[in-house]
Amino acid sequence: MTLDPKVSRELARIKQQRLGRETKARGLPAIALVSSNASTTNDRPPETALESTRASEFSMRALRWFWPGRFALGKLGLIGGLPDKGKGLISADMIARCTTGAEWPCNEGHPPKGNVIWFTAEDDIEDTVIPRLVAAGADLKRVHIVGMTKNANGTRMFNLATDLPLLEQKLEKVGDVVLVIIDPVSAYLGVGKVNNSSSTDVRGILAPLIKLAEEKRLAIIGIMHFNKKQDVNNAMLRIADSLAYVAAARHVYVIVDDAEYQKARLFVKAKNNLAPDKHALRFMVGATGSWTRPRYRGIYLGAACGVGQRACRSHCN
Repeated sequence: MTLDPKVSRELARIKQQRLGRETKARGLPAIALVSSNASTTNDRPPETALESTRASEFSMRALRWFWPGRFALGKLGLIGGLPDKGKGLISADMIARCTTGAEWPCNEGHPPKGNVIWFTAEDDIEDTVIPRLVAAGADLKRVHIVGMTKNANGTRMFNLATDLPLLEQKLEKVGDVVLVIIDPVSAYLGVGKVNNSSSTDVRGILAPLIKLAEEKRLAIIGIMHFNKKQDVNNAMLRIADSLAYVAAARHVYVIVDDAEYQKARLFVKAKNNLAPDKHALRFMVGATGSWTRPRYRGIYLGAACGVGQRACRSHCN
């Protein structure tokens, strides 16, 4: 005889209570019974568990540097500044050094030599990007410039929110990639997909990107614009959109005018979680043929310096 489902569930409940009392009296762990006649639609959803690992099960690992003391491998960094201050020139110079193994300015060591993937959305490739790379002395065969994303529906911009697996595929295909530059980050967030001022949205975008940098042991550097808060002299607060960009990045540098020397600009630390303070870099744009590249000269900034403050600046060489 087939029992009514309600009667079957009630019998199972009574049996469960009885078994619970017996096991409790014996000091045994509780056992859950599930009736074979119970409908699966009435089953409880699986429990969500919080995963944890003892600290003793992890191993310590030394940092590996892309630019010693400034940008580490496996981390996200940012470079911010106003338009026309040299963010693209600095990017081309960094690319040139890591594709050829050339020394960093001011005797700061050498980058790991390898390939580069460059997302560049604002400058024309043939009349601006390539000439800058040539002027900087880059190995063009090692530089992979990202174009559009293609699918059956046509072409569109790469979207950090949805297309990260495509970047991972490209990294595997190119191989030996040590640097990814995204210039600017805001161009690759999708149309209307991300609230760029929302900390939750921004962290949701950056977390998988940071994880990718860590897994592939490469440096990812995002280029950011400044906001319009000209009365703010804390460099971290000048990065446009959400402060979550600065919070998530391990290294943040900005490019500003040198108040003491009209022709020069400064490459200044706004934040660096992984190394002691390093001196800022003064650079000027020097001509190479008909194109330009930065030429550096180190200067020290006091620890309390904000953007463009001159009172605590002294020359180091």
